[in-house]
Amino acid sequence: MSNASSPRSVDPAAPLRRVALLDRHGEWWDQRERISRLRVAFARMGIEFASFAKSEEIDAFAPDCVLVASPQDPKLTKFPTYGLVDRPMHAFLNVPRFVRNILTYDGHLILSPVLRQIVGDLAFSARKLDTGAAFFGITFPMTVLEPPALADPKLCYVASDLTRTQYDVLLERLAREGALRLHGAEGRWTGRLAGAYAGPLATDAEAICAAYRAAGAGLCLEACDDLNRHISPRLMEIVAGGAIAIANRSEHLAETFGDSLLYFDTAAGIDAAREQILAHLAWVKDNPEEAQRKIIRAHRVFADRFAIERLVPNLVELHRKTLVAKGYVPAPGERPEAMPSVSIITRTGGRSRPFLERALDSLVAQNYPNLQVVFVLHRHFDWMDELIAKYVPALKFKIVEALGSLRSTAIVRGMQAVDTDLFGMLDDDDELLPNHLRTLIKTLRFHDGRDWRGRILVAYASSYIVSDGKVYPERPQWRDAMFEERGELRVIEHYRFWNAEEMAQHFFYMMSNSWLAHRDVIDEEVLADPETDTCEDLYFELQFAQRSHFAFSGETTAIHHYHSEGNSTFVDAHRHQYDTLRHGLRTHMRTFPRMTQYRSHLTGRPERSEPAHHISPFQAPLPPAPGYVNPGTPPPDPTGTGARPAGGLAGRARAALKGLTARLGRKT
Repeated sequence: MSNASSPRSVDPAAPLRRVALLDRHGEWWDQRERISRLRVAFARMGIEFASFAKSEEIDAFAPDCVLVASPQDPKLTKFPTYGLVDRPMHAFLNVPRFVRNILTYDGHLILSPVLRQIVGDLAFSARKLDTGAAFFGITFPMTVLEPPALADPKLCYVASDLTRTQYDVLLERLAREGALRLHGAEGRWTGRLAGAYAGPLATDAEAICAAYRAAGAGLCLEACDDLNRHISPRLMEIVAGGAIAIANRSEHLAETFGDSLLYFDTAAGIDAAREQILAHLAWVKDNPEEAQRKIIRAHRVFADRFAIERLVPNLVELHRKTLVAKGYVPAPGERPEAMPSVSIITRTGGRSRPFLERALDSLVAQNYPNLQVVFVLHRHFDWMDELIAKYVPALKFKIVEALGSLRSTAIVRGMQAVDTDLFGMLDDDDELLPNHLRTLIKTLRFHDGRDWRGRILVAYASSYIVSDGKVYPERPQWRDAMFEERGELRVIEHYRFWNAEEMAQHFFYMMSNSWLAHRDVIDEEVLADPETDTCEDLYFELQFAQRSHFAFSGETTAIHHYHSEGNSTFVDAHRHQYDTLRHGLRTHMRTFPRMTQYRSHLTGRPERSEPAHHISPFQAPLPPAPGYVNPGTPPPDPTGTGARPAGGLAGRARAALKGLTARLGRKT
């Protein structure tokens, strides 16, 4: 088997030149193979490609976009991010953290029409605006069809996951007939199946094709189910490799490939499935020419519709649309005079110049007209004029003094100076993603007056932590049974849907750089300085919440830099309790609306003592188990991961124990 060798050059005007893949399990055998497939296909398209295990490693590569391989990972970089959704719906809908992570992406890459609908429903519910999806997945690079060995065909079966053994009894019975060639990672095939093991395969998107071609036939036991309608990459690699595919029947698979495959009954028991599979193998031996015609037809379907090179233009088109839809670049028809003016209040005077320039660089990256920085000076610094000259005319500046003041006083002085339509805040050591302003302005416009909440004066985004060395774990309500402790320096800090009732219970907050408000929210009461020095940003959010409901963009566009020694709550701990008391006293007699989140009979219920997820686990339907699974195999796991359902104190306790065990193991 040879891969198609003629490279295609990328149009110089195309917006996609460099792609990163975030794959936390890139060291696994099957993941290395998937990565190789993307590398081969992207290289032919003239697109530079690299794979990374952690988000924090991606920045230096500076890709045009990031592809995320697993819902274990949220968006945690500045780059447009697209999630690969290639798992059955029950594998993510029952895990609120997975749903949250899927919602952080700028768009989705999906081959299944059903999964596309499911993810679209989630985005609709979240009012995550203009979130697109592309027909794209990690199938297989384009191949040139070469004749397989059909004189004495065998069944090539590839697997590497040590935990997925539910078909081993069927495989053992096929192996007894001398009909099976097993491939996969070392150690996968042992016991009665060891004799059929034909060795490991190089993960280069080439060796696996040669293995299928040498066997003549490929066996796929989970080719597709008619609930999720997602065709397995295993089926694609068999067809791409030029072997005849023997696969379990589904309506969607038959609609796609017609009679070019050899099907056996998904509901068949082990003995019946064995007989059907062996009968197909005998037919191939007796009818090599007809089998070859099926191979040609199946390969044509693959080459025309599913080869990665055929799918890349869909990714490019999604990226092109997303850049505008998600506010990374101005829309072609955007008129600066029609855009609301914005002030960003930045309290400064105590940070180093590199930190402040990093914050201002993130404002320049907004590429937004009518943007003003309100510098509130805690103290003077001798390089201020030089700094301002560097950023004019991209940014306008207004200078306000609050020399030696408390932090709340600096915010009040900044709000007093606001003379624009909208305003927000940015600490001088934090950052905004390039699409922060445009997505929040779109959110304000979309939500305003749309429902019972009436006029909306505040919109906010999700934020994530970037630490300078200390690991900050996920918050307790997100540490489910599938959580994997990895010691990352980035973590989602806030992804919450608005709930005024939780705000009233001191359970809800936003990062100070994550919101954008209309200046009408400022009145004489808001400007009444509480004269506090910690949690002052939350105090003003409580004031805003008494005047307006907030609208959540669903986008992750704010970065909170954590310094191991520098957070004001820690540095000024001697004031924290007193300031919190005073904020409570100033808010205690106020009222907030009561809000009720929708729940259906399919929605999981949090335990009483459990903080709200803001995203509920859904009990999604499960596809029927194939009839040929091992005797005694338990029903399909609703999480699709082999773990117990997520959520609840028990689930978090299991996750904590798992993490502790892993840490102790590393120390020994």
